[in-house]
Amino acid sequence: MGAYVIDILLATYEGEAFLEEQLLSIMAQTVSDWNLYISDDGSTDATPHIARQFAQRDERIHVLEHHEPLGGARKNFMHLLRHSTAPYCMFCDQDDVWLPNKIEVTLQRMHELEERYATDVPLMVFTDMIVVDAELNVLRGSFERQIYVDPNRTGLMQLISVPVAAGCTMMLNEALRNKTLETPRDQPMDMHDWWISLVAAAFGHIGHVDEPTSLYRQHASNTIGANDKTTIRTFGTFSMDAASADINRAFALAKSFCDVYYDQLSPRDQRRISSFTSVSTAPRLLRIPRMIRGRSWKRGAVRKMGEAVVLLLMKMEDFPLDSK
Repeated sequence: MGAYVIDILLATYEGEAFLEEQLLSIMAQTVSDWNLYISDDGSTDATPHIARQFAQRDERIHVLEHHEPLGGARKNFMHLLRHSTAPYCMFCDQDDVWLPNKIEVTLQRMHELEERYATDVPLMVFTDMIVVDAELNVLRGSFERQIYVDPNRTGLMQLISVPVAAGCTMMLNEALRNKTLETPRDQPMDMHDWWISLVAAAFGHIGHVDEPTSLYRQHASNTIGANDKTTIRTFGTFSMDAASADINRAFALAKSFCDVYYDQLSPRDQRRISSFTSVSTAPRLLRIPRMIRGRSWKRGAVRKMGEAVVLLLMKMEDFPLDSK
């Protein structure tokens, strides 16, 4: 196995329908200096067989063998991250299709960040995607516009409220990978990409490529990923229970992040994240002032108002037990 510049980390599970097309798109990249690591999480279909076939065809493709299921995408991707040794790594979903210049344009943006901030600083780059159906017919030209995220909202407290980077578009440098792997294996986290974004925001910098670099396949198994979150759609599907759960996810993530990294945060970030996490134990009248001090709000005036109303209506027992 040679020393390659990029490790591509592909987590698979029951992916026989689309895996071959994704692997072919990776092999067709304009940048060829990569290793691809595939970790399967106990598939019972032909996914492992397809992976091994491609490993035999291309010496850059490697299948990581393990005897027991890892227990979900998050654990699988973190398992892959621990096997990465290249200067850069990229996450990969089994059912997408990479556009030919995905690695090239992402790596170019990474080099721009390195020239500005140095190579030993944790750095992350993410890109947009085209949303397609199972047969690759275009549904939406921009994943980011469909889910109503602002790719410029990459401050730590902004990301605790709303993640903006899809894991399958992210590139990490070695410094960010190493900083992320300070996280204990059993540390609670929502998803690997959200967690890594927080690490990058707290200790380094995040760059964005304002163009699609892959086709995000929208199908029955992942419809939550690109739900329409425009203002009109949000009003039409609003649920108090769902809104409360969304807020509690952010609280839980912030508390877990503090367990690992609080002592290393800047004084400003310590103050803000402490103010945010204290919202869940505060009387109703103090919740909004603490949110304001924490600076963790959703994007847009309508969503800010909705979040404020939900926080005021939530009872103390609506918050997680471990927040008290």
